[in-house]
Amino acid sequence: MEKKKVIIHVNDMAGWMKMFTGLDNFLNDVGQEKAEVCVVVNGPGVCGCPTAINLENNAQALAKCGSNRPEKLMVQVRELHARGVTFIACRNALRKHFITEDMIESVFVLVNSSITEMIERQQEGYAYIKM
Repeated sequence: MEKKKVIIHVNDMAGWMKMFTGLDNFLNDVGQEKAEVCVVVNGPGVCGCPTAINLENNAQALAKCGSNRPEKLMVQVRELHARGVTFIACRNALRKHFITEDMIESVFVLVNSSITEMIERQQEGYAYIKM
């Protein structure tokens, strides 16, 4: 059976919580073995990518992102990554938010352009869902 392939696009902090709920429901419905999921993060959504301590230690990034980051965000990201979900962050958005690559949680794959990544994945048959 062919896997259900989906890109979930998170471009702000509110999108993270929506993504966690929607993705959990999707994986429980179809089964993780029948799903190929890619979460693409860009825009202000990249403020969810750094580890909390790294964000707090970078004044410019903290000023740009604020401190309204959900405390358990990275725990949930790691759990989904362990279930086979791929997380992708946009380098352009990271730079705009003063987030350096060494601040990013190790589960993230970095791409130069998230838009290019989403277009290429859609050409490969991925469905697109915006959170």
